[in-house]
Amino acid sequence: MGDKRHEERVEDTCKAEAEELARLRVENARLAQELVVAQRRATVVEEAMAERQREGGAPQGSEAPQSRQRQFVEMLLDQLQACVAVMKGRELRYTLVNRAYQALRPEMAMLGRTYRQVFPGAAAAGAEGLLQEVIETGVPREDHGYHAPIPGKPDAAWDHRVVRLPVVGGEEPSVLVITWDVTEHKRFQEALRAERDRAQRYLDLAGAIFVALDAEGRVALLNRRGSDVLGLTANELTGKDWFETALPERDRARVRAAFLQIMRGELAAVEYFENPVVTVNGEERLIAWHNTLLRDESGRISGTLSSGEDITERKRMEASLRETNEQLREANRRKNDYIAMLSHELRNPLAAISSAVDLTARRAGGDPLLRRAAEAAGRQVRNMARMLDGLLEMARITRGQVSLRRERVAIASVVQRGVETVNPKIEARRHQLSVSLPPAPLVVVGDPVRLAQVIADLLDNAAKFTPDGGRIAVAATQEGDEAVIRVRDTGRGIPPELLPHVFEVFERGEHAKGEAEGGLGLGLALARRLVEMHGGQVEAHSEGPGKGSEFIVRLPLPAGATARARRRVLLVEDNADAAELLAMTLETEGHEVVVAQ
Repeated sequence: MGDKRHEERVEDTCKAEAEELARLRVENARLAQELVVAQRRATVVEEAMAERQREGGAPQGSEAPQSRQRQFVEMLLDQLQACVAVMKGRELRYTLVNRAYQALRPEMAMLGRTYRQVFPGAAAAGAEGLLQEVIETGVPREDHGYHAPIPGKPDAAWDHRVVRLPVVGGEEPSVLVITWDVTEHKRFQEALRAERDRAQRYLDLAGAIFVALDAEGRVALLNRRGSDVLGLTANELTGKDWFETALPERDRARVRAAFLQIMRGELAAVEYFENPVVTVNGEERLIAWHNTLLRDESGRISGTLSSGEDITERKRMEASLRETNEQLREANRRKNDYIAMLSHELRNPLAAISSAVDLTARRAGGDPLLRRAAEAAGRQVRNMARMLDGLLEMARITRGQVSLRRERVAIASVVQRGVETVNPKIEARRHQLSVSLPPAPLVVVGDPVRLAQVIADLLDNAAKFTPDGGRIAVAATQEGDEAVIRVRDTGRGIPPELLPHVFEVFERGEHAKGEAEGGLGLGLALARRLVEMHGGQVEAHSEGPGKGSEFIVRLPLPAGATARARRRVLLVEDNADAAELLAMTLETEGHEVVVAQ
């Protein structure tokens, strides 16, 4: 349980990390899109400025009226979020800045000043040399995430593009600088990387496979266990299409279609399913997946986080066990058929042997030796007949060939019939038998012959393993909605290791070996099967060898059955047979009957 709770905590943590990762990805994508737009606009500005320079106009002109083109360019520059400036000569003196660039030093008028005067920190950090290099060589330069400290932004990061403008006449060359602040974007990238690393550490702690997919089905995260199963590292899979990379070809289209429906909200997510993956070696492994939807801050589905367990070996074992179980069932069926056939076939020669023994006993006359031999043979024939009957009975029950003749029957009559069956053995061994019946009639629905057989089997077992002169007690009571019959004895008891097996077929245990009566260990097995056929159960209890045993039979009472009070009944009837039958019926219900004739 502790391992399961730990895994659940890891999974919850992984889910939270994956959701945060998804949020950072969305924000990062938004910033990246803004950069793409800014770069496109920068290209437009660059082309416009180059065109104007080729036409001979100065970026920052004389007092002459400005042309429509100049007005358009300046208006365009001021609308951009990117910072745009033109600097002339090696001194890098500003001749044009747009509103965004001027906002970098709002307290200072930039036009006419040099780059070093406006941004001394950035110039000293090397930015001035890069700009001068472009002026001298004419080779454009583009940098991403360049660190150039400016007042108020000591850790600022920039993307910039620097190009030399066409030179007109003998003027000094100028450079066009288009730059935009990517500090926030870079911070999100670093947070995204840190979050990915942290989520990866959590995922690697789990014993299960963890894989996170984005809304397009690309791998966002894969833990170490997943890498071990697939044979691919997380770096090799990150960003790859999960369905094309990890699924068998026959499943790709179906699973992808279901995934995309889930992403669009057209299909409810399947919390659990089993689906194979393909390893780098082409081997298929069956995975049991548990899936969780990931959502962004707006509640929109942004991907999935799935934990998986490799159940390939377990499924193979289950299939093998099913096959073995089927083979065992077939072997058991054949065994039961063989036992039934053997028991039936042995009855014919046994009948002939029994007749021969009876004939020998009658012809023994006054020969005591022959008479004792015939009596011993007769006892063994009866024991063998009893064992064969037991085998046939067990075979019929096992094959479902025994039907119950259900009727309302009093527990008292069932107990009395069982006692009558075993009483000769009990008297022969001088056992002290006590019978306790409920004061009120206790009635169940069942087959009276079979229920009496259960009591007889339990009493026979008690008599067999209780020494001469020992005590046997039978008690019937009502407990809740059950009729309970207990058979206790002061016999040998049952070893603890044998208790779970006493009701199994052919189970006799070491303590039963050497018994003069012998037996196949069928009595208790038959009793349990018959009780279960009545919807009840039977239990065995013992404190150990030499401390006796107790067998408890529990049978369900009919719905709404209540114990009725035991009454003394005076029966007046002038027909003797009718009086006797009615008295027997009332006594069966537990009443005390006096017949007056």
